[in-house]
Amino acid sequence: MNLEASAIAALANAAAVDLKAAQACADEHDINPEDFASPDFGRVWGVVRAMLGEGVIPDLFAVERNLPGIARPVLVEALLSTDARHPSEMLKTLADVAQRRRISKALDRVRGIANDTTVPLAAAVGEAQRALESVQQRVATSRSSEADVLALVDHLEAVARGDVEPALQTGVAQLDQLTGGLQKTLTVIGSLPGVGKSALLASILRNLGARGVKVGLFSLEDQRDWVAKRVTADVCQIPLFVLQTRPLSFGQRQRLQDGSPEVYALMRNIIIDDRPAVTCAEVVAGARQMIVRHNVKALVIDHLGEIRVKRSERHDLDISEVLQQLRALAKMYGVPVVVACHLKRGSDDVPKLTDFAFSAGVERMARVALALTRTAGDDQLRVHILKQTNGQSGVSFDLEFHKLAGMVRNGEATPQPEQE
Repeated sequence: MNLEASAIAALANAAAVDLKAAQACADEHDINPEDFASPDFGRVWGVVRAMLGEGVIPDLFAVERNLPGIARPVLVEALLSTDARHPSEMLKTLADVAQRRRISKALDRVRGIANDTTVPLAAAVGEAQRALESVQQRVATSRSSEADVLALVDHLEAVARGDVEPALQTGVAQLDQLTGGLQKTLTVIGSLPGVGKSALLASILRNLGARGVKVGLFSLEDQRDWVAKRVTADVCQIPLFVLQTRPLSFGQRQRLQDGSPEVYALMRNIIIDDRPAVTCAEVVAGARQMIVRHNVKALVIDHLGEIRVKRSERHDLDISEVLQQLRALAKMYGVPVVVACHLKRGSDDVPKLTDFAFSAGVERMARVALALTRTAGDDQLRVHILKQTNGQSGVSFDLEFHKLAGMVRNGEATPQPEQE
């Protein structure tokens, strides 16, 4: 029996018994006429949906009046077929089949783009990404929310058992206490150059890698070995300056030899992409590859200003679009996405959200926004929580800035309210 005809008939029969129930059933499943393999059945479905929306029972004669010229056998099959299954079950099956057909078409399109040597590789990647995203957006259809409660209960029980971390612990005690760790959404960390943004990121990467957690790093500003140098300096107690500019002493070589296995094991968990001048589409595609191939549990992007945008007349909107896509990436895959960026020159001692470069995008898109400040020569890095959608904001805390390795030290959390 034709699934498309049976699904329409089941809904029409349900409307004859309980019109409101049929309306609710049709609204629950986001099915459009173009989702039908048969154009004729798609036309019938469009009329049936419209009639239900107007509170009219879609019987054979009423639909026929609204579809002049369509073959009567098509209407008979679509409206008078009998099937014992509930219309909701039929429509769900129909939606799944339509989605699979859509996926197949998208993959054919991606294959065609990939094989077209006249299209530049970067453009092909972006076009392929858009083709697949159009399918993924249709998967997230509207539905009733009672299932969310059950999912939440299951999640909380898994957390209680220790099977799941509600947020990814960074190993920086103050940060974990006040934010729960890296939340599975978009976090933006801003500072002026040279303040300590890389020190905080390196410390988080080191702590996660030491726990065996795989992290993806887009090192768009510096060479890929900047993390390895800082981790080596910290583990082997060799000044970062010496590692970069001086021959090692006998004692330093010995400490390097002793600490190298730990550094090696830790760095295996940090997956680095250091391509220069990448577009947002290339970052998103690379992130997906890290998630699928390497099973990374968090993504760090250093930094926002190095992502190449299309440079329209509204650069602020271009940046907002980049942040929106990165937040969507976090939502789609359930991984934290941390983006470093710059603050504006001349920012106050107590920074504000408006101090972020292109702050409008950060204010709208970030779910957690942190700003870092440090007085020149000071060994205290102050972290300001400027925004936290699901937690406390308007507080700050200090971390010890470890100059030898260019990292921060862990400590007990002592949050302080911001002073204007």
